[in-house]
Amino acid sequence: MAVADYTRVEVVVSGADLRLSGLTIAHLSDLHLRGLRAREEAVVRAVNKAGADLVVVTGDLIDEGECASLAVELVRRLRGRLGVYVVFGNWDHWSGVDLERFKRELEEAGARVLVNEYVVLEYNGTDFVLAGVDDPHTVRDDVDRAVSRGASGLVVLLARSPEVVDRAVEAGVTLVLCGHTHGGQVVLPLIGPLFLPVSAKCRRYSHGLFRVNGT
Repeated sequence: MAVADYTRVEVVVSGADLRLSGLTIAHLSDLHLRGLRAREEAVVRAVNKAGADLVVVTGDLIDEGECASLAVELVRRLRGRLGVYVVFGNWDHWSGVDLERFKRELEEAGARVLVNEYVVLEYNGTDFVLAGVDDPHTVRDDVDRAVSRGASGLVVLLARSPEVVDRAVEAGVTLVLCGHTHGGQVVLPLIGPLFLPVSAKCRRYSHGLFRVNGT
């Protein structure tokens, strides 16, 4: 039986409403689904066992349009107390799938797909903003549209790629969750990633937690 492990990261936010302490987010990315086999079954079990408040998926659910139904079925089985939220990635766009239909089917399966938009969620008696942009790697993102200008307090932004970080900082986003880099893909000691499909200034965001100004 395949076992999916996960990394737990604690994020400390200065000045955040203390009622948000303990908010948990299960973050999936780059599934590139071609089947629902042992790996995928283990991912679903691990996420649901974690009992997160939010489950988020930051793009590249599929490579090929005919695999869209697999993504819908996997998303249908994910459980988060405040819901499951998805943004699209470059391969979702390149897959040839009808994205409007894919979005509708994911939402019928219980997820909310955020395309340059935001929602206000309630946790422990207070509110926070969850926003999502369309794929930054193919320049479909619109941070100004996605992030509520009247938002105060915690603002979490879902994005396919770290290429959105500078714009997120300008918009006052608290936390950006993204994928795309596959943890650096091939990483050599002292040298780092051999290739990343991002701009040179974003290479340092290959994996891990970073602080950029207040974000």
